[in-house]
Amino acid sequence: TGKSLSEIWGGLVARASAGDLTKSEITEALEKSIRRRSPRIPVAFQIVLLKILSSSYDHWPQP
Repeated sequence: TGKSLSEIWGGLVARASAGDLTKSEITEALEKSIRRRSPRIPVAFQIVLLKILSSSYDHWPQP
């Protein structure tokens, strides 16, 4: 889409605040971030999150 990672993450934060964030959006952003080796979110943590989100993990913690 041509957006910078900071724009992507900012959009995800806004969608999460509105309660509209989807698992696939998080997965897509993490995949892009990993490909770019973004230092903003540690790559190892991104990989762990991606594995959780890409699996059948459906027990999201309650706030």
